[in-house]
Amino acid sequence: MKFYSPDTVKQHLAYFMPASLLIQVLIILLLFVAPALATEILLDQAATPQRVSAEALPAPDAVSSAPHLSSLETERIACFDRLWSSYQEDVWFYGENEQRIVPESSLEWLVVRLLGTPGQVDALPTAVTDSFPTGTLESPSPSLESFNAGYGEYFSHFLRDPELGAAMTAYRLRRDMPREVFQTLMARLQQDPQVMYAHPAWKISDQLYAPLEGIEVTWKTSASNQQRNALLQAVGAVAADTGSVANRQRVTIVPCQQSVWQAANLLAEDIHVAQARPLLMPLVPPVSVEFSLGMNGAMPGTPLPFTFKIRFTDKVKIDSSTIANLNLKPRGIFHNLFDIRYDVPLSAVDVNRSPICITGQMKIYATGDYNLPEIPVYFSDKGAPKTKIQVIKTAAVPVRIASIIPETQQNFDLLVGQPDPIPMMNTSAATRAKHRNVLLMLAGVFLIGLAGATLALLKRSRRQQAVQPENHALVHKQAAASEAILVVQQHPGLREIATLGISLKNYLAELVGLDENRRGGSHTAFFRRIEEMLPSASRASAAEVLSIIDHVLARGDQTAVPATLPGQAARLIDELRASDETAPDLFEKH
Repeated sequence: MKFYSPDTVKQHLAYFMPASLLIQVLIILLLFVAPALATEILLDQAATPQRVSAEALPAPDAVSSAPHLSSLETERIACFDRLWSSYQEDVWFYGENEQRIVPESSLEWLVVRLLGTPGQVDALPTAVTDSFPTGTLESPSPSLESFNAGYGEYFSHFLRDPELGAAMTAYRLRRDMPREVFQTLMARLQQDPQVMYAHPAWKISDQLYAPLEGIEVTWKTSASNQQRNALLQAVGAVAADTGSVANRQRVTIVPCQQSVWQAANLLAEDIHVAQARPLLMPLVPPVSVEFSLGMNGAMPGTPLPFTFKIRFTDKVKIDSSTIANLNLKPRGIFHNLFDIRYDVPLSAVDVNRSPICITGQMKIYATGDYNLPEIPVYFSDKGAPKTKIQVIKTAAVPVRIASIIPETQQNFDLLVGQPDPIPMMNTSAATRAKHRNVLLMLAGVFLIGLAGATLALLKRSRRQQAVQPENHALVHKQAAASEAILVVQQHPGLREIATLGISLKNYLAELVGLDENRRGGSHTAFFRRIEEMLPSASRASAAEVLSIIDHVLARGDQTAVPATLPGQAARLIDELRASDETAPDLFEKH
């Protein structure tokens, strides 16, 4: 029975040539290494082709021989090199609507296929396949943990989906890995007995994918179950649900026979297949961060809405210090020129659930071009080969704060807004009581002021009554002196001169406030006692008048009285009266 339609065999005959060449090379190697074994294989090939089962493989004791192990290891290395080379060629496959998709190889991720665990058949040897029987070795089954521990210095983290590919794992290479280190990694993977093969990831429309060993096949309704099985056996694939007759089916290719994209293309171009696409696993990083501003330019004080999102897988734990130390203030701005408000307090953010979304508004009151700082996100990944605290940062976001410059000079004028309306007064009981207390306090202050003014007026009235001119002693003394001057003018005798001297002494003593017990003595001695207390302008006149009176009385001659004496005495009294009016407080005590 033919496995392919005639058109398919003619178009893809070249796909089977590498397999035939590999069979011939392996047979030649076996002829030199183990002639007996090579002879047995040649005899088996001459006979009718049969499916090789686990019982037909060499026994464990025979496997332990060095030549046999060397041949199996050679086959594994050849598989590794062949699969790696196939992914370096012009890779393409059919997508939806039979459109050709040409992915781009990416070495950011490396897809590693480990040897299968016990109970899993890694190869289905048939007459048309050349895959080696890796399930026959008694080496311990590969452990993902041990493999990760041995290659932890090369990988940052890994992704694995047991449902899509139990033995395949995608590893993220560390950033900025030197070429020499990458070559060392590939040499180790090639010589590692746990590794069947490895190949780079694919980039399709800026999205990274890991091609696995599965193919999603959509059969045509005209394809029978026998035709399906024959076609799958021809391309080296096994159906996951052999008894199903549904149009959609997921199949798995036999490792090392050919790459998944080559097998998918063979199936897609068969007349019984409507569509066949390789099974791809999206390579999404364990943590992704995104910070965005509602607008990248505004006026000073304008609210700028922002959103900060953190998405992470179940194996990732976000460190709480990421949220506790969140700082969005641009550099070069004082704290009093920056304000930020969060819609939800940072203390209420749950860091254990993905996604973490922090929103809010910020205000910048300084003009200029700024860059919002990169936000570090600290996390630990249980899926990383070496679990430790890692960090990922957001990109810096530029923002411009500018002020509007008016087009005309008039627009520079100060704009004054309308005053707010006066609110209505609250006429509640508390407000009325407050007003009443204020009024009572003002009334009390007014009454106290009125009482003080009344007392001041009464005191002033009493003082004025006490200093009435007719009751004042100084006025009497002045009147007596003036009267004595008139008498001297009419009768210039010694007696009148003596009376004038006594009157002047009494007036001057009362004027300066001299005690009565110090008013005696001659006129000249009296003047010395009051000289410092008299006004400076009247001292000379007073000294001259008192000296003349002493001289006349000492001579005892009536004819010696100068005619100018009354006039001089009158002028002295006038001068003293004038000085008394300019300084009334001098005599206020009287």
